[in-house]
Amino acid sequence: MVKVALICTSADKLGDHPTGVWLEEAAAPFLLFQDKGYAVDIFSPKGGAIPVDAASISGDFYTTSAQKFKEEDSTGWQKLQNSISLAGTNTDVIVDGYDAIFLAGGHGTMTDFITKEGPSSEYVITKLIEAFYASGKPLAAVCHGPAALLDAKKPNGEPLVKGLTMTAFTNVEEEQVQLTGAVPFIPEAKAIELGATFEKADPWHSKACVDGNVITGQNPQSSEAAAELLIEALSS
Repeated sequence: MVKVALICTSADKLGDHPTGVWLEEAAAPFLLFQDKGYAVDIFSPKGGAIPVDAASISGDFYTTSAQKFKEEDSTGWQKLQNSISLAGTNTDVIVDGYDAIFLAGGHGTMTDFITKEGPSSEYVITKLIEAFYASGKPLAAVCHGPAALLDAKKPNGEPLVKGLTMTAFTNVEEEQVQLTGAVPFIPEAKAIELGATFEKADPWHSKACVDGNVITGQNPQSSEAAAELLIEALSS
């Protein structure tokens, strides 16, 4: 059976801004993977209940996938409430035991998916991404999830994203949500600075890229597209 590690933030704040995982970005991939018959485990830096950004379960942001995941899929929702701690999991267990990684976004990732502002778990996500990338297995990230790629290195020591065709949350989208002053960096700007070939759609439109074993999605609207590309990679 195909096994996927779905990784979410443990952070409920970005500075003073309440945040967490953007639920669509975990829910849509989880449901698609489940429909394919994959075994999906949910991880986070600290383990336990994953905070959900309140904005992602309100109004038009509360998508069909998010609502189904929260209100109908008791298995997925319970896994989100009882995530497995990355800090307590040896990196080799995930690299050897899972066929793919999917990194969900949400502004919480800008606290604990990156090295400079990482958790006390000694930057476990950066180490995990480097090891998983080197294994050649597919890894995917959406919206702010690609922040985890930006501190990671290739086996030769170069930035993982150098020369990589990718996407992530854009400068314009960050400006439109008025959090440019809160984030340590904007994913688009940082990726370009590190030498990535950055592609993007208009704000809040779906865009997903694949380059080698790395798949990236631009924003919440890209969650399904990124998950579908991961399914394609696993199928091939």
